[in-house]
Amino acid sequence: MRAKPPQLVRVRPPWSAGLVGAWLLGEGSGPTVRDWSGYGSQGAITAADIATIWGVSPYGRATTLDGANDSISITDGPHLQIAGSLTMLALICPSAFDVNRYLISKYACSIYTTAAGVTIFETRKADNLGWDSNASGPSLSLGAWAVLIGVFDAGAGTKRLWVNGIAGTAVAKTDGGCGAMTSFAWALGRNLGVAGRFAGQMGLGAIWSRAMVPAEILRLTADPFLPFRLLNRLGEF
Repeated sequence: MRAKPPQLVRVRPPWSAGLVGAWLLGEGSGPTVRDWSGYGSQGAITAADIATIWGVSPYGRATTLDGANDSISITDGPHLQIAGSLTMLALICPSAFDVNRYLISKYACSIYTTAAGVTIFETRKADNLGWDSNASGPSLSLGAWAVLIGVFDAGAGTKRLWVNGIAGTAVAKTDGGCGAMTSFAWALGRNLGVAGRFAGQMGLGAIWSRAMVPAEILRLTADPFLPFRLLNRLGEF
């Protein structure tokens, strides 16, 4: 009796674990941005002129946000109302630092740049009665692409902001979660509860419902689109 051939097993890349939102911003036209996580939380572009939003970057296609009118609002859902640990990523090239400018945000947790170009990872207390101490990262330069990754680890009781693979100082956050997770939807290029829109190019936004480890963060920094290319090869896109 002939032996059966070995079964091929598809192994999902580790970065796909906990992925709840991924907006690759590669559409090139139109008012809608696809969510590549599989959850279907599409993005809706708000802009003075949608035709001017779309452009190219060293990473391929990208959006160009004017800092005044432009942003992308994400369709909310239970998968994006994250109760505990999370990781959020933004690939951006800023063109202005004159005010606080939000890159990726759900009001309760945001990454933004200050008027001086300092990077901030902001979270709200789990009981929604105030804000935690901010976690800051290295400053950015105008006109330079950067990968920002904010990580809240509920188990370790810390949060930290990584910028281009450089870790900011860990800040204690021991209450287990972020408050106001159901109050506002996620958005790229703004915070729906606060003024201050991002100005510059944006090439990617993504969210995971877990805390990434340093090795994953460094690999993502080197190649932010790697997880999505691997998923595409597995036929999941």
